[in-house]
Amino acid sequence: GEKIDRARERQKRRDNLGRMFNLTYRDHLLEDEKIIAGRTLFRNDWPGVQVSIMDDVTDMRNIDIGDTITFQIQGVPLVARVASIRSRSRESFSPFFYFVF
Repeated sequence: GEKIDRARERQKRRDNLGRMFNLTYRDHLLEDEKIIAGRTLFRNDWPGVQVSIMDDVTDMRNIDIGDTITFQIQGVPLVARVASIRSRSRESFSPFFYFVF
């Protein structure tokens, strides 16, 4: 229910939610990821769209399991419920995504 003030977010010196993010979808963890909150990547007992977030997102905003995030994808709103929080187990040059559907 908290709207993001993009201009204010962009003034932060660290990464922020005011920028554009690349999104992806998959049903498995990457080799260098682990779940740090939530039972599985996605839950079978929750209806609707679910998203797994990288732990760095929780540093940008207080977001937890069960919270909802509204994404604007090419102008179309998509509401997703946070099913898990992931962390990278090692630093690497391989691509990663903050948000996985």
